[in-house]
Formats: sequence, C-alpha cells, structure tokens
Amino acid sequence: MTLAQAHDRASPGDRIQLTATGGAYALDRPIAPPVSKLTYEAYPGQQPRIVSCTGDAAGGTVPKVCFFVKNRRDIFIRNLTIDAPDAYIYAFAEDFVRLELSGVTARNASLSRSSFVFQGQSEDLRIANADWSGRTLAGEYGNGNDLIQIGGGVRFIEIAYSTFRQGEHNLLNLKGSYAFIHHNNFDNTEVSDGTTGYRAFSLSAPRGLSGASSYADPGPPYGYHLVEHNRIASGDPGPNFNAATAKFQTADTIIRFNEFRARSPRQLEMIQMQTCCWGEGNAPFRAPVVEDQRIYNNRFPQMAETFSRFRTPTYPENPRTINAGSWIFNNHFGRFRNSNPEFARFSWDIHPDLQRASEISGYRVESNSFQDNADLVTCSLSDTTAMMALTECGSRHSGAIQRNRFGSSGGAGQGRALTVTTGSGSNARQIAVEDARVFYPKLVSPKSGRVIFPGDLITVAGTQARVTSINTSTNTIFVDRPVSWTAQTPLNLSEHPPGYTGLPPTAQSGDPG
Repeated sequence: MTLAQAHDRASPGDRIQLTATGGAYALDRPIAPPVSKLTYEAYPGQQPRIVSCTGDAAGGTVPKVCFFVKNRRDIFIRNLTIDAPDAYIYAFAEDFVRLELSGVTARNASLSRSSFVFQGQSEDLRIANADWSGRTLAGEYGNGNDLIQIGGGVRFIEIAYSTFRQGEHNLLNLKGSYAFIHHNNFDNTEVSDGTTGYRAFSLSAPRGLSGASSYADPGPPYGYHLVEHNRIASGDPGPNFNAATAKFQTADTIIRFNEFRARSPRQLEMIQMQTCCWGEGNAPFRAPVVEDQRIYNNRFPQMAETFSRFRTPTYPENPRTINAGSWIFNNHFGRFRNSNPEFARFSWDIHPDLQRASEISGYRVESNSFQDNADLVTCSLSDTTAMMALTECGSRHSGAIQRNRFGSSGGAGQGRALTVTTGSGSNARQIAVEDARVFYPKLVSPKSGRVIFPGDLITVAGTQARVTSINTSTNTIFVDRPVSWTAQTPLNLSEHPPGYTGLPPTAQSGDPG
C-alpha cells in the first residue's frame, strides 16, 4: 500500500507504518494528516528514510515541506529519518493540540529558513529523543536561520532527551509559553568552514508581549519556563557580531542544573537578558518586561567576556523597559576569557528623544563560586541625558551581592538553601516562604490533559512533597500532601543538596515517556 492509499483509508486512531523495504521515500507532496489521532512511525525493526520533499502546502506559502499539520490533534511522528537536502522545511505545524515528534533523526536541514516551524494558536508540543542537525553551509551567518522556530501562540511545550547541532542563528528560537526544556544537548559551535553558530537557543516571551495573550492564564504568568539538565554551547558567527550562548528574554523562568560553555574567543556574554527587539508582525517593542528569573546550580566552565549585560535599550516605540528581579545563586563560574573580567554589566541605553530611563533593579548575586577574582559589576550609560546617575548603580543595589567565593575551582559558594519558610505550620498543604519563584509547580496542558511537568519534589522538615502550584504575589507554595514545619525551615529539591553544581546527565540518557 502506498502512503497516498493509506491516507485515503485513514481513520482516527490508525497507525501508518513506513517501511524501508521499498527504498527511500521521495515525496512530491507533503505528508499531511487527513484526520486527527494519527500516528506515523517506522515499521518495527526497520529504519525508513525520507530523502526528498518537493511538494508545497497551504497554497504554496509553505514550500518544499515534508510534514504539514494544520488544525489537527493527537498527531504522533515516531522513529523516522529525514535527510532531504532539497527540502526547505522538514515539519510545519499550526493550530494543533498535542503534536509529538519522538525518535526522529534529521540531517541536512535547510538553514535558508527555519527547518522545523510550529506556530498558530497551538497547545502541547513535545519533541523527544530527537537528533537534528542543520545543513553544512558555506557563506555568512544569516539572522533568522534557526533550526527550530516556535511561535508566540504555542504554549505547553516539552523538549527532552535530544541533541541539536548546526543551527547557525539559533538552534531553538522559542517565543511560546510554558516550556519545559530538559536533558538536551544544544551544540551550535560549528556550522561550516570554521564558522560557528550565534546562540544555542533563544527564549523570548517577556511580560507585556503578545505571547500567549489570547489564552486565559492557567496559573503562573505566561512565559513561565523551566530549563534544566541541558548542555549548552555556542560560539559566534564572526567579528561583526557579539554573541551569547543563550538568550532568556522572558519572565518567571527557572534555569538550573545546566552546563553553559562559550567556545569562541569573541563571545561577549553567556546569557543575554536584554529587553529589546521583540515583537510579532507589525507590533514590535510592546513595553517588554524581563524579570523574576531564577538562575541557580549551573556550571559555566568556559566563560565569555561577561556573564550578562542586563541591557535595557529604549526606543520611541518602547519608552520604558524593565529588567528586574533576576536572582543568581549557587552557580560555579570558570575563568573569564578577558584579562579584566566582569561578571555583569548593567547598561541603560537611552534614546536621545526620551527623558525616562529604563529600570534595572532587584537583582541578587549570592553564594556563587568564581575561579577568577572578577569585578562583579560595572555600569554604563549610553547617553548623558539619562536621569539615573552612574554612581547610583552601586548604591541602589547595595546588599544584593554577598556570600560569593572567589579564586576557587570547586563548587558553589556557601550553598544557600533555595528558600526558607517564613512561619510555622502543622499538617498543612500551604506554605509561606521567602521566595516561591525558586520552585516550578505541576504543569498540565488544559486542552490535551497531558502532564508536562509533575511539580518539583521538595523536602519539608524531612518529608517529601510535590509542589502543585505557587502564588508569587504572596510567596506561597502548595504541596500535594500535609506537612509540618517551623519558622526558617530551609526548603530544597529532594534530589539535590544545596549548592549542587554537578554536571547534568548526558543528553538522550533515556526518555521515561
């Protein structure tokens, strides 16, 4: 039976199995599920390959695409190999509910545009056990040449146990909301001819942007991501670009137990946290707010020039931006590349026509270890008309930098607890804490019902419990079983002691499903 015949007979719940006995698949039209609840998979024991995709979709607006999914739910693509150098797009999906690509190998993905595109008002995207790499290109870096692009209307995303290489601009460019990114290897260090990639990935969903605004907020603020147990490395594309390993232009994001490496001598920063240059369609610069990120228990063995610039540029369309509340603790930072290392540079770029400076506030740098004796903070202003004096950088944030250890090649500083309780309680499920944002709650896709993340497993006075939800305005966490505690009880993740900065598990070490 041909693939076209299988489509003609397909009913919801069917499994379409591709074989390798008939040779490789050269597709003159995309694989487009005719109904919902379909699975495309390799026949057991075989390794089918798609080697050519020349057909267009959506009236020619999606050219040379292998898989095209629109207005479908419960679509599964499993254990296939795509190696189609003539294709522009390997997979394009929009307006879906639950789409899973697992065990898919992709080689020679086109970098003339994004090769895997997920957009529209979509929910529950899962990419697991993938091994994807872009095509080796000769020539210059191109802005927007991403291996994976996930639009602002996509929410509830899981990317796990996968390896991504050769993405040029970004391996992953994600503007969606509620992403759980774990146990992956992002390596954008080599694209072609010694040219390195720009960033490993970019998360861009700060508050105040369109993001997932068409959805009712299910709990945490949208843009709320968890990024853990990943290996992340990149370089820069050339002398005209100042690259970062990753960009977290988002709000309410936890970044923990990752390893970040800067492998280019020109790389400017490890994590880019600036509040500029984001928009969709004709509505850029919608007063972005980048705040309340928790960056803890990570390793940075190969540092760039700085950790982050914390930059807040302003424009006539966007007269005020906020970069606030980033807490950075229990991390280990290796040797900086430059001879006069700076940990962070807080810079305010003020447009000449504006009279209001942007705000950088509420940051905390605590209990980290530094192999270098680095100057922790320097400040810069791009325009002398700014309302904030340069000397206010230190005085405004006094007390935010403490208990760090310098000249150490070991683990984190004093290994502070993630948070502590602010009162006592007995046989209760609701706990008031100093900082609820250090924990990630249970995350469930409302439309598909799939549990994206079960909630952090924490220890409360010797009892383990799952965090089911949090209230950031009252700094309260809710757990799945009654517990008892006294005031100032330290709370940590059950699997990791305070100050843990061990290497993350190897990517693709196994997918629990």
